Amino acid sequence: MLPYRVSSLDISATDNAVRGEKSIFKILVNPGLRATLSPHILRVEVTGPSGENLPWYAANITAENATAKYAVHWALNEKPGRYTITVKDTASGIIGRKTLLMK
Repeated sequence: MLPYRVSSLDISATDNAVRGEKSIFKILVNPGLRATLSPHILRVEVTGPSGENLPWYAANITAENATAKYAVHWALNEKPGRYTITVKDTASGIIGRKTLLMK
């Protein structure tokens, strides 16, 4: 579908999260070669510490010029533990993940 191959999705954010506060994730779509990038639709999902999907944090976002930002406003009653942010590029199927620790 794309005139280039997506090699990876890079997600950057702090490694820790705090209940009741916001975490901002910067997402970069990496093409295999230098190319003029098309807009990409990304599916963001969040998994809790016991492996459960948290659909209230999920969203479809657009990456313009290979970049996107996504913010999660954590609930005050989130369980402590490791949370995983999964981002999937809908056109290529490439997936990126970021794990953070909820304190």
